[in-house]
Amino acid sequence: MDIPADLTGLEEWADDIYTCNRTRCGFCREECPVYRVKRVETYSCRGKMLVARGLLEGTLQPSAEIAEMLNECALCGYCQARCALNNLKIVEALRAALVKAGFTAAAHRDQVHRIIDTGSLFDTPAPMKRAGTAPLFLGCLYRSRPAETAKIVSILERAGLDPLIADEV
Repeated sequence: MDIPADLTGLEEWADDIYTCNRTRCGFCREECPVYRVKRVETYSCRGKMLVARGLLEGTLQPSAEIAEMLNECALCGYCQARCALNNLKIVEALRAALVKAGFTAAAHRDQVHRIIDTGSLFDTPAPMKRAGTAPLFLGCLYRSRPAETAKIVSILERAGLDPLIADEV
């Protein structure tokens, strides 16, 4: 089999890809969180294995559409837990092959540019402090979203907790 130069990282996983394509068991499919939302076979691991086969055999060419589909995978490991194959390694190899071929997910490109341009993925954090007894770790994202943080604090207070918000490093 002649593997396109951009896809050489996939050949290592050809046996697993073909095993999945032959068995088509689908144990990975129904509870995959992305498949449950999208309800399109390609978003399940079994569907990604068909895409991988198409890329290996040359019936599919690397594309922005495939990169976007692969970006939707949360790499949660559900498919890995339900299968003896190296599903997560194959999805990672697929992503790497698409990047090598020059196709990246638009969301990733935007995030990389934002980090390079501003030094952060998130908006500038607002200074927040709140006296309390239960430490609440907000992280970078919620420190830049005071309205959402106020909702979280309100819910915790209704649950009988007294959130403490302090400086985070």
